[in-house]
Amino acid sequence: MAATANTLIQWIRHYNFLDAGLPRFRMWEQEEVDKAQAERDRLLHGCGARFTNQYFERAYGFQPGDLEEPENGNADNGREDKTAATDARFAEKDEARGADDQRELDEAISESTQSGIGLRVEDMIQPALSAISGAKDYDEAWKRLIAAYPDMNDGTLREALETAMFAA
Repeated sequence: MAATANTLIQWIRHYNFLDAGLPRFRMWEQEEVDKAQAERDRLLHGCGARFTNQYFERAYGFQPGDLEEPENGNADNGREDKTAATDARFAEKDEARGADDQRELDEAISESTQSGIGLRVEDMIQPALSAISGAKDYDEAWKRLIAAYPDMNDGTLREALETAMFAA
């Protein structure tokens, strides 16, 4: 690759800039293994990837014979990988638990609307809705909200509006 690029540079210089010096193209190759690659390999190993000695020789510059060959074809030299055993779980959804959770949520919502929480939120937010309805832009709407709730500071007013939006 570098030789081809240098040939092209020579031709361009020869036909366009005969008096100019000849620049040289060199491929940059990382001198040291960087921390990002080592971290990536560690994460991949944690996910279950097992690398060969040839990979480590190529990627990290080990010489042949620097690494011991794994016994029984296991990259962990016979040690049991406890994290893989504990992290491997069946990924299918637990239907019974999901149905119970949904049922409880539905019951809580129906109880809150029956107990009048929805009406109380509506009463609380009505002055804000009427203040915002005639505003031309956000600044005017905010000024009207502050005028509608003069006893609240900005932070409390924001929290009240967030709560009302959540309850709605």
